Amino acid sequence: MDTDQKLDRLDQKLEILTDQVGRLTEGLVEFRLDLREMKEVMRQQSEVLQRQSETLDRQSETLDRQSETLDRQSEKMDRQSEMMRQNHEAFMAEMKQIREVSQQQADTTARLVKIVDRLLSKE
Repeated sequence: MDTDQKLDRLDQKLEILTDQVGRLTEGLVEFRLDLREMKEVMRQQSEVLQRQSETLDRQSETLDRQSETLDRQSEKMDRQSEMMRQNHEAFMAEMKQIREVSQQQADTTARLVKIVDRLLSKE
């Protein structure tokens, strides 16, 4: 091989090497652009997740308050139910007393009617 052939061959190798370096550089530029794009998408997703987390926190607080309200209402209903039961028992006891008094009055009235009938029949 003479010097010209060696130089031609060296030029070819340099051309191949330059082409490969160019392709590598293009690949790295594309990779960096893709990486930047991925970082932006991840940042946006992070913001969305942060907002969703805040929304879930607010919803959880709302549910806690609603649960507390329901507990208080349930306790209030239990107290009202107990008061109604007690009122019913008191009403039934009073009705029993009224029946007893009514029965006594009916018995007394019946005795008085008999007495009046006897008095009238003696005349």
